[in-house]
This record gives sequence, structure tokens and C-alpha cells, in this order.
Amino acid sequence: MKKVTLFLALCMVCVAGRGQVVVNGVNLNEVPDMQYILVMAFLDMDGLFSQKLTVWVNYGQKSMNKKNASVTEDGEEKEFGSVVSALNFFYENGWDLHETFLVPQPGTTNLLFYHFLRRKR
Repeated sequence: MKKVTLFLALCMVCVAGRGQVVVNGVNLNEVPDMQYILVMAFLDMDGLFSQKLTVWVNYGQKSMNKKNASVTEDGEEKEFGSVVSALNFFYENGWDLHETFLVPQPGTTNLLFYHFLRRKR
């Protein structure tokens, strides 16, 4: 009986431990018909060792800008250290990488990554 109780407690912790992906006040994990999202990661290469990453999410909202497409955590814009850390965040919150493509920005060293993610089944 103790093993069953321990197993159920661990299962509850795993389910409760799943975070939220909040964009423009919308928890994407709670929208039942949403299967795909587009994560855009803009990597601004200011120099050889300096870079700034901005991540936006398109979940089907009518218009997009920094204010309504940024991932928030506790009401603050979530910052990611790298494109991989952003992808890991989404994976941990129930989204699988489906397709990726890169769009170089002409005349600059900046990069724009498009990542299509699909809700885990």
C-alpha cells in the first residue's frame, strides 16, 4: 500500500510541476484546440561575443508585437539565455519541436529562427 501511495504522490508532483506558457495573458497549455504555435527567436549579434535574444510567440493572435507576443512569467517578460534554452522551456511545458527554419537578415549578422512547435500528444 505504501508503494501505491508513493507512486500516486510522485505522479501528482509530475503533473503539478508542469509550468505554464503565458503569452499576452493567455496560458497556451489551457487552450484545448491549440495544437501548433510558432516561436520566433531573433538573435541580434552586436559583436563577436555580444548577442541579444528576443523570443516571440504566435499562437494565432490577430496582430503581433513585443507587448502581445512575449512569454511572461509572474507578469514579467521571460528572458532566455539562448535559443536552446527557449526550446527546452517549451519542451518542459508540453510542446515538441516540429519544424525549424532560419532566415538570415540581409546586410547584418542577425538571425531570425522560426520554430514550429506541436503540442505533445
